Amino acid sequence: MGTSTATRSTVTDVQVQETKPGPQTTEFWLAIFGNAIGIAQLTGVWEYLPSGQNRWVLMAIAIINALYAVGRGQAKSGVGFLTAERRR
Repeated sequence: MGTSTATRSTVTDVQVQETKPGPQTTEFWLAIFGNAIGIAQLTGVWEYLPSGQNRWVLMAIAIINALYAVGRGQAKSGVGFLTAERRR
């Protein structure tokens, strides 16, 4: 039987640079817009849904904020923007 050696590629000295600052991104403004609409609904300023449906508004706000947090985390870590050299 032959023996095999496993090789592992490592990335060293990689400087991760954020793609854009938060306020210059689309997801930032979508999160702000979504939060503003949700707060307007919850406070009664804009009653698009009956007040008994506010749990869905709260859920939508939570999902919007979670997606924004994930998107910013990916942007800061460079996920999705790996070049061929960084993959080696």
